[in-house]
Amino acid sequence: MNSANIYSGRDPEAQGDHYLRHIDRMTVEELHSKSAIAAELAHRDIEIGKLKALNTELAAVAAAFVSYDVKDHDDHVEMMLDYAAMLKAARAALAKHKGAI
Repeated sequence: MNSANIYSGRDPEAQGDHYLRHIDRMTVEELHSKSAIAAELAHRDIEIGKLKALNTELAAVAAAFVSYDVKDHDDHVEMMLDYAAMLKAARAALAKHKGAI
């Protein structure tokens, strides 16, 4: 296990509404134990990992699209449809997580 401190040095005042929103939700949801809070942090880490992976995938598709040499109309349309589907998936994922992270 890594011995580096990852929670020290946080300034709640600098975190503003993010901090206050979490304090409020943890109080309302009765997340008082370290275990309950750690479970929520783990869940958020998993969701953030999924969003980062999706972002990486979208960046790769965007880069491929920008460098794509259009020689065939059908290939171009197919790539546009793939890109549109990925953007739709990204929007859905972000909407699902809006305010949850």
